[in-house]
Amino acid sequence: MGRHAIFLIDDDNAERVIDEYVAYLRQEFGAAELSSGDFTAVGAVHRTHKNDYLPFSVKHYWPEYDPEISNAEPRPKTLLQYLAAGRRLAELSGETKDLVEKLAEGVLRLVRLMSPETAIGTRKRSHRYVVELLEENTDALEMYWCLVRTFAISRLSPSQDKWDTDYRPLFEAVARVMSAADAIPAAANEFLSWSEIGSVDAAKAKQNNVHRDATQDPAVKVRVGSIHSVKGETHTATLVLETFYYAHHLKELKPWLLGQAQGGNGQSDRTKERLRLHYVAMTRAARLLCVAMRADAFDDAEIGVLRGNGWRVARITAAGIDWIE
Repeated sequence: MGRHAIFLIDDDNAERVIDEYVAYLRQEFGAAELSSGDFTAVGAVHRTHKNDYLPFSVKHYWPEYDPEISNAEPRPKTLLQYLAAGRRLAELSGETKDLVEKLAEGVLRLVRLMSPETAIGTRKRSHRYVVELLEENTDALEMYWCLVRTFAISRLSPSQDKWDTDYRPLFEAVARVMSAADAIPAAANEFLSWSEIGSVDAAKAKQNNVHRDATQDPAVKVRVGSIHSVKGETHTATLVLETFYYAHHLKELKPWLLGQAQGGNGQSDRTKERLRLHYVAMTRAARLLCVAMRADAFDDAEIGVLRGNGWRVARITAAGIDWIE
């Protein structure tokens, strides 16, 4: 992990935190990193929204957050549903790469269905993986790039006739090369069957729980969700949000943040669970970790300890970020 900062908030400015986090990202990263980076904001409690013990849940930081759709979308049943999911993400983000990734995920799924014994693994970047797997077959690679240009760049929504006669055969040919399959199993045929891609409206686009700031160029996306939803991921930057369960999670972990405690030996089961959960959250960030906590969590002496341990500490005010120097 690289740099790390703590944002101190009051009850009435929790909704400013993600916006100020974006402002800080714009200070810390260049345009290329802002466009391609993976930025998240996560909290332990995300479903319940009570007005006691603020901030209680993720929703207190972003009222548009919908916990009911925070988990991964149901796995698409057809290749065209993968394309539909990609279009939904791309229309939200304004970035073609989100659709390219879903297209590549669909191709890899098709390969596994055509030949289950094929050693096709999983990668964080599916498109890059497909290109690597096809790099020794120039014809198949060109067919794949044709599909990318057609569905991701041109955003084609084909008719059933065009799908059956022009595009399904291309996907099938690419997958045959990758799987070395001679026949098309019934499961693969079903996966390639026709279904409407459909259009994406703004209301559905919001269902991805992505906070998008387009006030400056480039736009910055922040995925908002539960800590559980990002387990196993690596992010360019992560914002860990204070939430409440019997007590405020991060305030209960002050001794560890201050460097006064290590490990969980001798601690209660609840404290051990807080430690495990927030260890997951705080180890997602590769470049920048930010933590949002109540302003009354630390006194001046403790803020001095944090700063001495390498944390940047700021108060979130109506005017923005006020760094404590």
